[in-house]
Amino acid sequence: MSGKSTPLGVGDEAIALSQSARVVRQRGFIPPQILLLLSISSIQLGAAFSKDLFPRFGPSGMVLLRTTCAAVVLCLIWRPNVRRLTAAQWHTVLLFGVVVAMMNLAFYLAINRLPLGIVVTLEFLGPLGIALAGSRRVRDLLWVLLAAGGVALLGPWAGARLDLLGLGLAGIAAAMWALYIILTARFGQQFSGG
Repeated sequence: MSGKSTPLGVGDEAIALSQSARVVRQRGFIPPQILLLLSISSIQLGAAFSKDLFPRFGPSGMVLLRTTCAAVVLCLIWRPNVRRLTAAQWHTVLLFGVVVAMMNLAFYLAINRLPLGIVVTLEFLGPLGIALAGSRRVRDLLWVLLAAGGVALLGPWAGARLDLLGLGLAGIAAAMWALYIILTARFGQQFSGG
């Protein structure tokens, strides 16, 4: 393989997936497709469960509970040495925390006003926008248009009255998810390991 970077073709993608699958089998990792399905299931089940707890804690209380529990679990697993963080790393950590909290808060406030399926569909526009912005191929644009068509088909547009504030909050959640993706890349450059 040369040092020249070229776009992957269909055959190259199959070879890369095959090589990835071999590495997964050799090292005992979980394949990325399975991790994606587990992640999607976790997010959806967590949101559905959280919505049932809104009468007791409210959307803001659920965000506080969820992010606090996640932070504690992650700190127990990775045990970061916070005293060794640089100012730039602290900036990234704090910005990342604010984005995660705002993403969750906007999402939970939106599902308090709209059905979960609609909010999740609209929130997915954030990662979809990132994928489109990073693409340079016409084929990718076609996939984005098909996904946007799916979003339009899923909406209850015929005679339904959707809460505008809920739609706006879902839009904010989508924007925060896009920013989350961008910050995750920055995070990976500044930190190693978990």
